Amino acid sequence: MTQIPRVAVTLTQFWHTVPGGTATSIERLVSTLDRSDQVEVTGIAPKGNVRHPLSIIDPRSTVRSRMPSDVRFAPLPLPALYEGWTRIGRPSIDALGDFDVVHLTVPVTPPKSSLPLVVTVHDLFPITHPELLRIHGAKLMEKGLRAIMDRADKVVVSTTTVADECIRLGFDGSRLEVIPFGIESVTVTETQQRRVLSKYGLHGPYVLFVGTMEPRKNLRLLIEAMIRMNDPEITLVLAGPAGWDGSGDDATGHAGLPGTSDIPSPVVHLGFVPEEDLPALKRGAVAFCFPSLAEGFGLPVLEAMAAGSVVITSNVSATAEVAGDGAVLVDPHDPDALASAIRLVVEDPIAASELRTAAVKRSAHFDWNVCAESVIDVYRSVMR
Repeated sequence: MTQIPRVAVTLTQFWHTVPGGTATSIERLVSTLDRSDQVEVTGIAPKGNVRHPLSIIDPRSTVRSRMPSDVRFAPLPLPALYEGWTRIGRPSIDALGDFDVVHLTVPVTPPKSSLPLVVTVHDLFPITHPELLRIHGAKLMEKGLRAIMDRADKVVVSTTTVADECIRLGFDGSRLEVIPFGIESVTVTETQQRRVLSKYGLHGPYVLFVGTMEPRKNLRLLIEAMIRMNDPEITLVLAGPAGWDGSGDDATGHAGLPGTSDIPSPVVHLGFVPEEDLPALKRGAVAFCFPSLAEGFGLPVLEAMAAGSVVITSNVSATAEVAGDGAVLVDPHDPDALASAIRLVVEDPIAASELRTAAVKRSAHFDWNVCAESVIDVYRSVMR
């Protein structure tokens, strides 16, 4: 009988100030693994985050993410936990239970362990695009990625784009496993769509951006495209938190650059939107625009496609790989190209309808159960 792997999976990004797409992807992977009878999953969490004192008293209090049934808490909060792992390799995960494998899901220096190590590498931006990250975070994660390169038994990446970057930077290709993330099934009824649009006061055509508002997401390009369109009938809707504790918000003009106040049409800032409202919000948009400069996967793109959105995204990085023929791809440095793409789907309802159909069809290739099964196979392959 095949031994069921007992796996310690780190959940530290659930306690980040801005969790982002990597937390969402790991949350859904771990939730799928937790439902499987082929693996025993234990979540490894920090004892809160020092930036949120209440979380140190009750580490679960500030977390929106779904967690596995078994969660063990390390003795340090963030960011002290990352510093401990980076400087001295402590505290140990081994001391928190009897495990067969450690699965590290953030690009930090792995803690010392006698167990096989599997690491999910979401991207290599701390090395390839450090200018798009906070300086301290980029340095911490670059050091972590170098250590992972040497110490991981297997490195799991979600796209061939990231796998190719890993190999160029010196990762051993034989230890890389490309396992695409999945997508949860989405059904949006007309009643749900009307309710959600009414809730947010959206009554006309709108272009939607959903994501963390920080420089890497390239919101500046969308702002410039909306200015060039010069269409007062189309609202720009921005949903998601400001990145870098607010310091990376691209939505306001500075240093002589245009901001949302320069757009000749209404702009609606929704901030955080509950997960249950997002599919209808995406489906109702004339276009979902995600012109990111760099992505390791692009989960917002895939989720919008599954909801039946008309998706316009970047023709570089992993977004082009994930979107395939289910989206319009544009140069993320060309505001005129983005403006033209938006005009196309606004003015040509037949083309827009065909894109919605293609988006749903493309999204069906991504499945969390398939992803989880492949990850379990990786666990088995490294067990001693």
